[in-house]
Amino acid sequence: MKVMQKPVLESLKDELLPVLLETEEETYTVYIHAYGTYHQFHASRILLKNQESSQVDQLIAFNKYVATLIHSWDEKASELFGGPYSFELALTLCQHPSNAWLVNGLHEALEINSKKQMQP
Repeated sequence: MKVMQKPVLESLKDELLPVLLETEEETYTVYIHAYGTYHQFHASRILLKNQESSQVDQLIAFNKYVATLIHSWDEKASELFGGPYSFELALTLCQHPSNAWLVNGLHEALEINSKKQMQP
């Protein structure tokens, strides 16, 4: 194998981004893997595998990508989401069409974070 460039020696970040979900009564915190982290990099492979798929399959892949970014949520959010964090519960929440607000909100928080990271 011909080596085209030197390997990158720095580690990817592994920080969590707190996302606040506010209702009239409470504020809940969901922790997601931030843009540029090791976890986000590997989660993004879900999207890459589905680039040539149908729109429905792409939407399912996007929802799975967002669910994969979720690391945990606080105890109050366990009441909101129907239980303590588990990947299965996060995936169920993200795959339900009525919860598009959650998927969109978490993705928007990730986008805002990524724009901040790219600014000098």
